[in-house]
Amino acid sequence: MSEYVPTTEQVRMDYSYLGGYSREAEYDERQAAFDLWLADRDLAAKAEGWDEGAWHGYTTAPLDYKKNPYRVDAPHSNERQAE
Repeated sequence: MSEYVPTTEQVRMDYSYLGGYSREAEYDERQAAFDLWLADRDLAAKAEGWDEGAWHGYTTAPLDYKKNPYRVDAPHSNERQAE
């Protein structure tokens, strides 16, 4: 039997109704807050994936340095961070 995983829209709706019924403005604010959080999380995941792929690509065939288009917080984002 597979594990139940709600859709993004289901989670968004649940978050929007957090605390029960509220004014429509509060509902809209919560939806906007969720959308912002999701966009930030997606961007961070893309940036991390790019960094990891760039690191592995550079170590196997160092051809050309390409700046991570998803990372906005570091000028040399393809430099592997100490984990």
